[in-house]
Amino acid sequence: MSSRADDELEKAVSGSVVPLSANIDADIEAQLGTGPNAKSSSALLSPEALAYIEKLMPSDSDLIKEITDDSHPQKFIQQLRLIDIPVTDLPDAICHALKARIARFRWPRMGISDAAVEDYLDSIEQAYKDAKLMDKSKADDTEEQKRSAGRWLYSISNDKAHMQTLNGEPPRDNAIPRGILHQFANGEREVGWHRDWKERLF
Repeated sequence: MSSRADDELEKAVSGSVVPLSANIDADIEAQLGTGPNAKSSSALLSPEALAYIEKLMPSDSDLIKEITDDSHPQKFIQQLRLIDIPVTDLPDAICHALKARIARFRWPRMGISDAAVEDYLDSIEQAYKDAKLMDKSKADDTEEQKRSAGRWLYSISNDKAHMQTLNGEPPRDNAIPRGILHQFANGEREVGWHRDWKERLF
């Protein structure tokens, strides 16, 4: 990255939240959309992509502050907190969401058609819906029962998402389908874990 890009990125990530925003999207596209790895035949993320994710990640202490902040603007983090996902798992969740975002920029440059990508995203959404059909939680459940059911739904949805294929093959990095579910839970599609997620978060 250029010094100017570094400075802009530093400003973008200096706040109290991880900036999974349109500005970061554009920066990812600019930084990873060119160069020798732009049309890699492998679905694995390139070393520079992984380094970029590492630069975006906040420090552990900053992350702890974020995930204990009730006003955290990222809905997928709020969703995970709502079902009591351990604090120690949240850095991975943020990293997975970033990996998925970068992968979605790289797929067209690898020759994967928009239709194939959309089919893959739809299949992950359907995996969530299939898992939801198995959900036995009830409206009169206690809060702990709702959270427990949410953790079960989260786990089963991820298991099913990992089985979906893009152009006939599953992405080699299992973080990508998990990260796509985080993107969906962030408001991209109607995906949520706690029984009352819509009412509480949206």
